[in-house]
Amino acid sequence: MTDREKKLLIIAIILLIGLFGTKYFVLPTMGKLASIREDIQRAEYELEKTKLQLMSLDRYYNRLAEIKRENRFYEGFFYHGDPAAVRLEVLEFIDDLVRTLELGIESKEFFIEKQSRDNWNDQPEDGLYRLLYQAQIRGSYEQILSLLEALDGHEKYYSIGQLDIGKSADNTHLLVSLIIETYCIYAEEEKQL
Repeated sequence: MTDREKKLLIIAIILLIGLFGTKYFVLPTMGKLASIREDIQRAEYELEKTKLQLMSLDRYYNRLAEIKRENRFYEGFFYHGDPAAVRLEVLEFIDDLVRTLELGIESKEFFIEKQSRDNWNDQPEDGLYRLLYQAQIRGSYEQILSLLEALDGHEKYYSIGQLDIGKSADNTHLLVSLIIETYCIYAEEEKQL
């Protein structure tokens, strides 16, 4: 073999190794690099998307915490516990108020109505209850007004559902028929406390 043939053979081997290396190593490696770049871009997109969702989630958690604070504030205006036990507390409060103001009670009734059909904690008795104190009261204008003001100024929520004012039979006092409403929140969790 001559020097020229040796050089051509070496060049041919180098070209074959280069082509072989390009076909089996360089091109697959470039394909893998392109695939890895796409995976990185997809992962970066997912990461950005997740960051936005987390920022949104933080906003929702903050709003939820704000709503819970508001609920605790407003729930403070309502009675909590078993409606039958709260009934006694409400009756005692209103009857004491009527005695203090020296009003006369002609008749009275007390009703408990379940307001919400939702079952909190999957307990059928849980929910919101409306307590109704229906009475016919005899007294002066000032006494009746004092009763209404005391109910309005009380720390728990009381409202007047109905108010009918008339004269007593002897025309010396007012005869007032009224329905006083308040609410009780009852939940299974409170029984465990």
